[in-house]
Amino acid sequence: MIHIFESDCRGKVPGHKEQTDKSDIVLYQPKVVYVPATDNKGAQLIKALPVGEKVKIGSLLGIRPDFNLPVYSPVSGTIKAIVKKKNSILGRPADFFEIENDGSDDQVFMKPLVANPNAEEVVEKIRESGLVGLGGAGFPTYMKYKTDAKIDTLIVNAAECEPYLTTDFVMGTRTELSEFFKTINVLLQAFHIKNCIIGVKADKEELITSLTNGIKASENEHITLKKLKPRYPAGYERNLVYECTKRKYDALPCEVGVIVNNIQTLIELGHFFFQGAVVSKRLITVSGMVNNPSNILTPFGLTADDALNAVGGSKLEEGVVINGGPMCGEAISKGDVPLLVTCGGITVLPLKKFREEPCLRCGECTANCPCNLQPCEINYAAKHDDYDRVYDLDVLRCVQCGLCSYVCPSHIDVAAGVKQAKSLVVFKCARARKK
Repeated sequence: MIHIFESDCRGKVPGHKEQTDKSDIVLYQPKVVYVPATDNKGAQLIKALPVGEKVKIGSLLGIRPDFNLPVYSPVSGTIKAIVKKKNSILGRPADFFEIENDGSDDQVFMKPLVANPNAEEVVEKIRESGLVGLGGAGFPTYMKYKTDAKIDTLIVNAAECEPYLTTDFVMGTRTELSEFFKTINVLLQAFHIKNCIIGVKADKEELITSLTNGIKASENEHITLKKLKPRYPAGYERNLVYECTKRKYDALPCEVGVIVNNIQTLIELGHFFFQGAVVSKRLITVSGMVNNPSNILTPFGLTADDALNAVGGSKLEEGVVINGGPMCGEAISKGDVPLLVTCGGITVLPLKKFREEPCLRCGECTANCPCNLQPCEINYAAKHDDYDRVYDLDVLRCVQCGLCSYVCPSHIDVAAGVKQAKSLVVFKCARARKK
């Protein structure tokens, strides 16, 4: 599709990050965690451990059939049951391991990465880690490096543009970053990548200082820092690649010689490379209308209610609990929803009801769309079941940033309509391929 509308993507969205960016980290141990017993397509794990099995942190629970990816236990304890819970990636109930946490922190460690590894050894080690992208979509990290494309640039996404969430900032300013930079060096050498660019918003001075000091200590002149305009969504992958390299691509960054990883993904990869420790804990921002807004360090797989209890609960009797941030997150109807390893936050906001008015044809959604789409037209076509038109309007390029709903003066939830339309188009395309 030819894009005749060029968005200026004004993106002036209040961050509200001051609630937690300087707060103390709260350590929290849930009594029970829930780990998906299926892959992201709903297929059961291969060689899944049975109910009653005792596990340690890092014990193999099973293998995801979609990407041959190992799934590890985030706690030490006992598998008590296989239960149905809402899977936020699948968007429906699915099987979960219910693991009772004994609190002992007994852990299984893997062999560290060998010295001077080649590309194949690094890819296999990343696969063995079971690591997925911790910045959002949860795509298996090793798949980004298992490519025939010639990669010359690694971009580290430290922009963290979602309002309220501060986990990237806190990890980048309060974590010892030597393994993070050693990991970058390994990736550059093994895959013959010429440059690494770390993208960070220009107004995050403390993070810029921390990363700048880390770059100097690494003594690697091929690692540089790119200061991004402090607007939403600065961390949108396509925009990030363009801001850092001035390159545009159709589907994936590897088409133009680029790989993008979130900063926390590479921090955790460093722990696996040099310590043999799988990711078991996540830093989760619990913010908004809660009694003690904080970042909590906890095993993943706790419930939303657990996360709220860790910070003293909600201030509101009828607030909206969001899995993630207010722009890209999803409202939670029940507090027993497990927080997957990809979850970066829980946000509580007041419940506000607006009366939807007819579309004014003002064009604000189009002017602000970072993907240069026409969200109101997509939404209109979807409401009239014109999915050929929806497809022609390039709905699959939507990154679900939520700006179209945020700027709409008529209070139309455009983003929800576009998201549903995108899901239906994906479903129809998949069904057509099977025929």
